[in-house]
Amino acid sequence: MATICVTTATLTLVAIGVIYLIATASIKPWHPPRATSPRSSWLKKIDSLSQEIESNPDQAELYLQRAKAILSHMQEVIDRNSFPTKYSHADVVADLDAAIQCDPKMGEPHLEKGVVLL
Repeated sequence: MATICVTTATLTLVAIGVIYLIATASIKPWHPPRATSPRSSWLKKIDSLSQEIESNPDQAELYLQRAKAILSHMQEVIDRNSFPTKYSHADVVADLDAAIQCDPKMGEPHLEKGVVLL
């Protein structure tokens, strides 16, 4: 007959394991609080910039800001797996092209376009 040798340390570990299982069974998993729809805040920013662009279509900075807002919105969509989005990289490139056309000497739209097209 096999002999079972149980030490105090083994019993202590088993007791801790049982207590842990009982405690975790009654605890609901913690989820970080969701922000109040950051996706909608990007959409509001994009809409606001679109209205400003309609009023001032020759402002390169507005096109650049909208391109960055669209990129940020798209990143939020990817991070939250909340597809689809009504914007694409083509929209970003179009805004960056418009910014370049408005002010060809402005460097940031050229840089952003290079990054987007990588």
